[in-house]
Amino acid sequence: SAYNMLSSAHNAGSTSASVGSWEVTGACQVAPDDGACILSPNYPEEYGNGQSCNMSFVANDTAVLQVQHFDTESFYDGLWIGGGRFSGSLQEVCALQCHRLDGEIVWSSDDSMNATGWRICARSPSNATLAMEALPVSGPCQVAPSYEMTF
Repeated sequence: SAYNMLSSAHNAGSTSASVGSWEVTGACQVAPDDGACILSPNYPEEYGNGQSCNMSFVANDTAVLQVQHFDTESFYDGLWIGGGRFSGSLQEVCALQCHRLDGEIVWSSDDSMNATGWRICARSPSNATLAMEALPVSGPCQVAPSYEMTF
């Protein structure tokens, strides 16, 4: 999986103290193995029906999103980030990779089908770019180093 490919290479040196910390209310949680990452409810198992949470990141410096896993019911269960709603597979949310982290993130699931959810981390722009090179992405997504980041 994308997460397994990334965890050993990018957990070292990517701690919550270096980029900031998460404030989470509701069913989601901060990852126990990396305080810079947030998890959908029950991750890596399926999340439940009718769950929600609000997350915000208190940054020490510029931080960007690194999506390590993303699998939700398309169109019905999703994350609101930066004014956009994201759902589906990792391929469908590739626009989130290296998205500047600012503002609140909101998760909600409906009352039917579930999936394995998501694992999203806050990284410095350089760490996120390196991690994107390890993602198994094909198709319309562009990955580092050709992904353009503006700050």
